[in-house]
Amino acid sequence: MKAIFTCIFLCTIKFSFAASTNSISPGDSIIKKAYKINREEFLEKYGCDDSSRALINFYFKKRNHQKGNFLAGAGALLIAGIAFGSVNNLMNDDKNYNYDNGLPNAQTTFLAIAIIVMAFMGLPLIISGGTLWIIYSRKKLLKLLDRYNNGKSIPRGISRNKMFRGFLLYDRWDYYIKREIKLADLIGINTEKKKMWDEYRNRRLQRNQKNAIPAQ
Repeated sequence: MKAIFTCIFLCTIKFSFAASTNSISPGDSIIKKAYKINREEFLEKYGCDDSSRALINFYFKKRNHQKGNFLAGAGALLIAGIAFGSVNNLMNDDKNYNYDNGLPNAQTTFLAIAIIVMAFMGLPLIISGGTLWIIYSRKKLLKLLDRYNNGKSIPRGISRNKMFRGFLLYDRWDYYIKREIKLADLIGINTEKKKMWDEYRNRRLQRNQKNAIPAQ
């Protein structure tokens, strides 16, 4: 079992290395390895306006967050593997195992629970973090910037994202900007609802006036 955890951890390290060093096919229009630069170099080379700079900041913020999740999941699995080794040693030690009722002692039980918790925490973080880390790759970012500079619009799913709009409007993203964007959305929704309600009420008033019986 310890070997399984070790293999999983080594695979995650290999996966993270492959995700950060994947190359572009020879037929790609983008120059090979042109995307293997940091955020500052992206901004300097491709940040031609507010939208392109917001797109670069958005992608790198997403990448760093998912990379953190991925590494946290790998760390959790590593801890689970170490804990499993300790449990295995305790179970094989006559002094630390209760043979009277066939149950492990408190220390062994605690480590076994820690293994389960770490495994359940680590696997989802590795899967989701690794997948999204690949989705928000620098290679894809460079392709989107290339399309944008050729007159194509930024994908709607990104342009309507709160984080992208925060970078576009304020050139940064934090708790206060997130709150401002959320408040602006609520005001916009409420304004739209009020407008729709006023239009509905005016139509009803006009219909009632037409159907009103003239006084005798």
